[in-house]
Order: sequence, then C-alpha cells, then structure tokens
Amino acid sequence: MNRWKPLTVRRLVGLIVVTALVLAACGGGDAADETATTTTSIATTSTTTDLDGDTTQPDVVAPELVSTSWVVVTYSLAGSMTNPWPGSELTLRFNDDGTVSGSTGCNEYSATSEVEGPYDEFVEGQRDENDGQVIRLGALTITERACAESNYMEQEAEFVDLLEQVGRWFIARGNLILRSADASFLIEAEPIG
Repeated sequence: MNRWKPLTVRRLVGLIVVTALVLAACGGGDAADETATTTTSIATTSTTTDLDGDTTQPDVVAPELVSTSWVVVTYSLAGSMTNPWPGSELTLRFNDDGTVSGSTGCNEYSATSEVEGPYDEFVEGQRDENDGQVIRLGALTITERACAESNYMEQEAEFVDLLEQVGRWFIARGNLILRSADASFLIEAEPIG
C-alpha cells in the first residue's frame, strides 16, 4: 500500500501539469486570460521604452516662438518679483531671422537666439526644472541712448543682466516664461497684440 501512494501522487501532479498546459494552449483557463490582458495593456500604452529600458513620454511639439512679440509684466530683482517702472516698457520680439530684439525701457537691444532639445510642457501646479526648452541668447547689442529717468537706466541694467542669464523658456497660462539654466525664474511676459 505504501508503495503505490507515491506513484499515485506523481501521476496526479503529472495530470494537473498536463491539463494546465493543454488549457493554456487551447485558450482556456486563467493563465491565457492573464496573457491576453497583459498584451492588450502593452498595446494601448502611450509611453515608449528605449533600449536601456527607460520609459519615456513622446515628444511634445513646442509652441511657436518665432514671429512673436511680448511685453514684460514681472521680472526677478534680488530674489523677488517686480514690475517694470511705470511709463516704461520692456519688450521681446523673436524674429524670423533667429534673432531676439526689443526695448529695455530706454534703449533697443538685439541678440541671436537658438532653441534646442525637446519641449517639456508646463503643467500647472507642478514645478519642473525641465519645463520648456533650452534657449541660448548670444551677446547683446544695445543702443547707447541716455534716458531722462535714472530709474529707467537702472531697470535697463537689471533687465540686460536677466537676458544674459536666460537658459530655458516655456509658455504658461499664455505668457512667456524665461528661466535660467538652473530653473530660477527670470522674466514673465504677456503677448503683444
């Protein structure tokens, strides 16, 4: 009697394994359902996986920056936000020829501009150091007009200093945001027109 017990258990285990394999091959049983569900969820996902196994989101198309004009509403001054002096207007124009130009509230300026890399869309309420896209401004050329208001000259120096620090741009709530390469807020401007 003891001799047949191990043999019966072996046969029972073998029958269970064979039955599970047949059911899986024929499309029956829970194992086949799990496989179908997994395949469906992979096919409908919107992310991609690169060769290193990293999951990435598809590239977002950057808003058009060329042929746009902006007027500054706030800018960074000593770590806090300030508005331009009353009666002065700080502007930015991104021209078709790859330059940026505008007014410092006193003088006119221009520089080359170049954007590169993917555009990371701004999500309200989620600060992300990679928001937007890399932008580089070349050396600024500035007219040398003296302004009657000494405050305008001081503001011009502050604004030019900020333009020289610009490293990223993005659009938030319809406004242009310029930040430094280390994600510090520099300038917010609203569209003209």
